[in-house]
Amino acid sequence: MSRYEHTQSKITIAVLVFAVALATLIPPLATGDLLLLITPLMLLLIALLGFAMSQLTTTVDDRAVHVSFRWGRPQRTIPLADIAGARAARDFRIGTDDPEGLAAAIQSRLGTE
Repeated sequence: MSRYEHTQSKITIAVLVFAVALATLIPPLATGDLLLLITPLMLLLIALLGFAMSQLTTTVDDRAVHVSFRWGRPQRTIPLADIAGARAARDFRIGTDDPEGLAAAIQSRLGTE
């Protein structure tokens, strides 16, 4: 049985926040006022976190459903033995932009097609 793997990527917001953070770096660097660096540094941190969370990979193999973000953390593994059934839905239990494909992959592993 083939393995299901789907990656969704939404990087637009992270790039936008990163651009704003870079723009807000200009005044503190030009004036030398280090206190003004707090805002752009926080925005850079938010952009980095946004970038890390902007890609989600969902994999279904013969043993489990695996969900992980860009760099593998955070991640979640749900053993197939713990899954009673699957159906396509638009909620965030296992967030995906391919709910039908994910449900079909889980159902085929469970034998409940």
